[in-house]
Amino acid sequence: MGEPDRQAVASQRAALTFIGAAQRRAAGDDRTDADRELEAAWRNWAAAGRQGAPPRLDAFGVSASTAVRAALGPELAEAARRDPTTARRYGILPPG
Repeated sequence: MGEPDRQAVASQRAALTFIGAAQRRAAGDDRTDADRELEAAWRNWAAAGRQGAPPRLDAFGVSASTAVRAALGPELAEAARRDPTTARRYGILPPG
């Protein structure tokens, strides 16, 4: 196998690894039981009106995005109420 073939195989492997990781993430298979428990604790804390001490924050773990959404929920809702473009996941390019 020549160098171009090795590079092609390596590129395909990297692409499939990326796709596999994305599918595992979408299915929730990238989380441990501890991660799921921590995410549930954050959702329960938010549902209970954010009363009392919040759950432990694992800032670099997979539960971090759930924690941020739970902690900032009211502020994000108010921002979206004031500016509907806040919830967009893409930018708006200027005309021209």
